[in-house]
Amino acid sequence: MEEFKKLFLLLKEYLEAQKDNMALGAAESITVMLSAVTLGFVLIMLASVVLLLASFALAHTVAEYSGSAALGFASQAVLVAIIGIVVWFRRNAWITQPIARLMVHIFLERRNAGKEEMK
Repeated sequence: MEEFKKLFLLLKEYLEAQKDNMALGAAESITVMLSAVTLGFVLIMLASVVLLLASFALAHTVAEYSGSAALGFASQAVLVAIIGIVVWFRRNAWITQPIARLMVHIFLERRNAGKEEMK
């Protein structure tokens, strides 16, 4: 009877250790995802600023050659609208699928690492 109590206590400790390990793994995966999202957000903001400044520069250049500031800025508005439409139609291939692959990679990498540790 004493052996069963010891076995039960060992099994209980093992299950608690597994639960803690799963919680740490989830926390690590969430941390990696949040850092990737933050990095993506910062890069998108920087790219937006670069696109805005490049658009102003090109609008100014078009205005110098055409003699009309309105034409320069209108041409940039059309160019940015075309870029937006292209991104909208390609959003699945350019945005959704890469994000899904990143999430799967993060979780599978953690899962595979856990399996290799158990071997």
